[in-house]
Amino acid sequence: MRWLGPWPAACTAQPPRLLRGRGKHARLSGPRGLAAFSALSSAAAGIMPAAQPSNPMPNVLLCIGAGFIGGHVCKEALDKGYTVLGTTRCKNRAAELKKSGVVPIYFDTDSPHLSLRSLEKNLGKHAHGVTHVLSTVTPCNGADPIVGLLGNTLCERLPRLRWVGYVSSLHVYADTGLENTEDTGIEPVWIDEDSLVQPSTPLGKVRLSAETEWKEMMSRVRTPTGTPPHLTLFRPAPVYGAQKSPLDSMRTGLAAAVERAGHVHSRVHVVDAAHLIVQAMKAEVIPSMDRADDLEDGGSGAAGGAGAAGGDAVVSPRVDIRNVADLSPAPPADVLREAARLLGMEAPPTVEYETIEKKLSAPARHYWSNARRVRSRWVDRDTYPDSTHSDADTCSGRGGLKLLYPSYREGLEALMETQRAAAPAAAPAAAPAAEERVKEDPVARAAARTADSAVRVKAEATTAVATAVQAAAAMAATAAVEARAEVREVAATAVQPADSTAAVAAAKAMAEDSAAAATAAAATAAADWVVVVAVTIAEAAEARCGSRSRRSRCQVRSNQSWSRR
Repeated sequence: MRWLGPWPAACTAQPPRLLRGRGKHARLSGPRGLAAFSALSSAAAGIMPAAQPSNPMPNVLLCIGAGFIGGHVCKEALDKGYTVLGTTRCKNRAAELKKSGVVPIYFDTDSPHLSLRSLEKNLGKHAHGVTHVLSTVTPCNGADPIVGLLGNTLCERLPRLRWVGYVSSLHVYADTGLENTEDTGIEPVWIDEDSLVQPSTPLGKVRLSAETEWKEMMSRVRTPTGTPPHLTLFRPAPVYGAQKSPLDSMRTGLAAAVERAGHVHSRVHVVDAAHLIVQAMKAEVIPSMDRADDLEDGGSGAAGGAGAAGGDAVVSPRVDIRNVADLSPAPPADVLREAARLLGMEAPPTVEYETIEKKLSAPARHYWSNARRVRSRWVDRDTYPDSTHSDADTCSGRGGLKLLYPSYREGLEALMETQRAAAPAAAPAAAPAAEERVKEDPVARAAARTADSAVRVKAEATTAVATAVQAAAAMAATAAVEARAEVREVAATAVQPADSTAAVAAAKAMAEDSAAAATAAAATAAADWVVVVAVTIAEAAEARCGSRSRRSRCQVRSNQSWSRR
């Protein structure tokens, strides 16, 4: 063995003669050579890069319901290096997901058999790699459809599953009532992860039942370590974002600022909601595991270990509760007024709640009867307006997540900036290109002339229909005048009052029949005339367009043959 590189700087001694002889007869030069070789190897090990570990298996997310919230979670997960599979029931949405890098899977709870076949087909090569599952599907018919359809799949076909998330609702919490608007010194009630879970509405009870179903299903799933996966239940405030925001409500012109004293509500931007969900996926641990209030049903500790050791015993999963909300609860009317200000529109009309209460549905009345100030243990509480927490309350000593849009003001402003940047950019650039293409391409010129002809044909047909309607109305009016004249003639020739009354009644009936018959005849004639006119115009337009197209094709062929010459 020969040393072919420079002598390492770590070795202070001069390089000894390590080998004696040449070629295949070379050998180490005794004890001195062995010692020098050992020194050389140690020095080289210090300067050579360490061997890189093999690439770990990637994280794979199965997002069941890649819609408004799920779609943003998929985008965030892709940015974090996840392989993402997303379910949808719309072809257009599937194309959008595929374009963004998500593997689309058709799944519709209304067609369970077809959905399961599609899931088995598309999930086949990824099933053994799925590490995270998120469901954003809402309950249907009083139960969660995913638990019933995918329970066996999650329990048996996902061996690497480590984390499961379910997007629930704030409706599972107990009612808080309206806030006291008088200056009594009473602090407003905030809802956090430790608040009382006691739903009072059918929607809240269904959501709580769905959470229980997910807990029970996770107790049957086992990770490679023999323990259930982590289960995170997200309880988001109303979510707003692009195309689903107060800005869009203001643009409809139907928005109204409903006022009710003591009513405030939290909300959250969809980007922040997705960021919180992906943060929970990355953590895969529950903070302050020694705290009983962070776990549900005794998820860890001695009880969990005993359950795992018992073999068939049910092991309760570790359940992590996370509220999802921004930092600035506000009345809905204030949010609409801010949207109107950003749009440069007049403020929406103010409506008192008492004037519309009787017209509202039961869920809407419940919404307006409770204040929802929501805070999350997982968000940096130092930015809350009336923060009174200690360091131990925030993620076990770690700083909470910094929201991109801590209030609706920043969120609406960001949406407005995005819309301003996207709206006018493409129109001026596309027009010159289209004009140049029409000028240079004879087929494009023929198509443009055909489009102009179609516009003229449509205008002519519209005028013809209007003329026909006027003619039918004139014919009906003439028939009615003739019928009234006949009534007057019959009444004048009557001798006795009784006979006159009977004659008038008979004449009126006859007149009505005559008017109806005349109107029907006029309408039929007008309709026939409109059909004739429309067919004539269409044939003429077709003839013009056909001749122009033929001339254009001939011109193109002539130009091509001339260019070949």
